[in-house]
Amino acid sequence: AAMGSNASYPMMAPAMQQAQQPAVAPPAAPYIPTAYPVPRPGSAASSLGLGRMRPPAQQKQQPPPLFGKPNLRTVVSAGTAAAAPGQKAATAAASKAGNNSDELPHCPPIPGAVGTEYVVQIRTEQRGAAALQYHCRLCNCRFIDVQARDLHVKGRRHRMQYKRKVDPRIAVDAKPGVKARPGGLGTQDSVAAATAAVPSETAMEAANRRRREEEQRLRHMQELEWSNFIGCKPGGMWGGGIGQPRRSETSDDRQVLAKHSSVYPTEAELQAVQQLVTRCERALKLASDHLSLESDAQPPLRGVMRVGALAKGLLLHGDLATQLVLLCATWPTRELRNRVVQLLPERLATSPDGLAESSTDESRTDPPQLQVRLDEDEDCISVHQLAAEDGGLELTCSIYLTSPAVREEAGADSTEPEDDQLDRDKCLEALAALRQAKWFQAKASSLQSCVPVIRVMRDMCQRLPVWAPLPNWAVELLVERCISSAGGGQLVSPGEAIRRVMECLASGVLLPAGPGLRDPCEKLPVDAAASMTAQEREDVTASAQQALRLIAFRQLHRVLDMPPLAAPAAPAAAKRPA
Repeated sequence: AAMGSNASYPMMAPAMQQAQQPAVAPPAAPYIPTAYPVPRPGSAASSLGLGRMRPPAQQKQQPPPLFGKPNLRTVVSAGTAAAAPGQKAATAAASKAGNNSDELPHCPPIPGAVGTEYVVQIRTEQRGAAALQYHCRLCNCRFIDVQARDLHVKGRRHRMQYKRKVDPRIAVDAKPGVKARPGGLGTQDSVAAATAAVPSETAMEAANRRRREEEQRLRHMQELEWSNFIGCKPGGMWGGGIGQPRRSETSDDRQVLAKHSSVYPTEAELQAVQQLVTRCERALKLASDHLSLESDAQPPLRGVMRVGALAKGLLLHGDLATQLVLLCATWPTRELRNRVVQLLPERLATSPDGLAESSTDESRTDPPQLQVRLDEDEDCISVHQLAAEDGGLELTCSIYLTSPAVREEAGADSTEPEDDQLDRDKCLEALAALRQAKWFQAKASSLQSCVPVIRVMRDMCQRLPVWAPLPNWAVELLVERCISSAGGGQLVSPGEAIRRVMECLASGVLLPAGPGLRDPCEKLPVDAAASMTAQEREDVTASAQQALRLIAFRQLHRVLDMPPLAAPAAPAAAKRPA
């Protein structure tokens, strides 16, 4: 009864009272920063926030070394704090005693794999249960099973990282499914070269490089696919290779190609023009050598170049007039031009080199007779080939004399040329023809379907009086701009190119208030169609609008002035063997 009374409770033993009371930890000492004094209120340091109390800097944990031969290290999971240096001995002792620990050895060697020492095991906890994972330090990736780990260390990605970071002498197989292509990474050497070339490129630079490589690969595939389809040969249709994809032809494409075949010069015309130009070039070379012997100073003639439709490869059927430009050391004079006229007949009479001659003397034919004339109106030398009695062709080759000194003196605003010098405008036109021929060979000749469309447009300018005032150089610029402006690097078919040209003209590019066609061969902004009047520009624009309507209603044959083509016959179905 005495034990159950309330009076007996305070009489418990002191030892029992101490056991029942919870243990209270002593208060921690406050952190007093001595290196950063507190600034006075209102001072500059107080307004800038300087001198405030800062927490003690935490020691940054250094990651284990990546390269070199690793020891039996351990990797602590993300949820476990790093052990202090003084706790390493205790942890090692606990692992020897058989206690549970996160320290596990690295991956054992695997046959056919490299860099297995960089794959370590990680002990983690998932949903309250312990789990093992594998972490690759080279590739910075994890795996949850042994099969995935073995496939990774034997794969190409792991070998590439091992080659870049550990041993560059190791061989890495090429990526399957990637073929060698220009500018791409298709072989082991190209991969190594690209890796060595950009060792420290950023992520943005790497993304831009991969994008450029992908665009180049797609462009290369499109060129392979389109090369046979657009490579229109003289007198033929679109070619096709074995095993290469082929795009379907449209009716407009077949109409344009048929028209191009009809306006293309014949083989006899091409051969006759080539022989005449070759003979003129050889005769001018001999005349230059003769004038060099007569002159004590520098040679008066520097060289001869082809210009116009001959240099650009735009000759039409019946176009038998060609042009050559004779470059002089100084401003050409009438005396020099007359001297060349005197020397040419004798040099043209000799048999030209490079002509197609038979091996027997009986079948060898004499070269056609040539006449050298002086054209005062054009300030040029004309070489005429008379038509033979057996139905030969009558050809003409015009030779213009000019010099780069004419443009230099014209740009310096010099005085008028002397009486003996040739006309400045004619010399400048010859220099412009040289620049235009070089520009066309560099920019337009390589574009798909550009040359056939220009031939068709030139035939339209010769056939229709409305289109006659449009200069040939303006036509060439217009077609080149319409084809090269196709977005995405896509290849334009002949029918599509004709439609784009008509759309451009119909939009009013040639109108007086329009943008015009700027000549890329001139320093100052010059309109390539400056010779056309306002009425001629409006007539060409109205004609292009009418042609665009006909194209929209599938009547391109009326624009090209030719009968419609019949639909191609469907291929016969192959019979199965019985």
